[in-house]
Amino acid sequence: MNKVPIVDLGELSKGCPALTTAKGNAFAEAAAVCLEHNDHGIEVQAAVAGTYEETIRLIRVVVTEQMRRGNADLQDATEDRATGIAILAAKRYTGYTIVERKAKVGGFDWYLGNEPEDEFSLIENIARLEVSGILKGDDRDIAKRVRQSKGR
Repeated sequence: MNKVPIVDLGELSKGCPALTTAKGNAFAEAAAVCLEHNDHGIEVQAAVAGTYEETIRLIRVVVTEQMRRGNADLQDATEDRATGIAILAAKRYTGYTIVERKAKVGGFDWYLGNEPEDEFSLIENIARLEVSGILKGDDRDIAKRVRQSKGR
């Protein structure tokens, strides 16, 4: 029997070259609020579809009233949730991490690259990451969003 891999949103708090611990925590909190908003528990099984296909167990933190108030704008929370999950997915499925946030001039959101060996290592931008989130939707809604993103 295959074990379902765990993806813990708390991992975002470890940060990476373009993500501070504070920002990682903020992404994890936004994800937790959105998941709770859609009546998901602390752990939810999620299907990964596309180039990579598997079922994962997504683990979130316990949501507090302070988190709900800080993420009351669910559109912003959805964008942050999607970013946090995309960062973890990029690392899991490509081995790359985010190395720089791109200025908002269309096309994509983040540069990806290898984790530097130390703080003095040069970081090479190897790939690009476009992030888009949906608070609640089905496969058709997701497919529509992908088509919209590719049409930019």
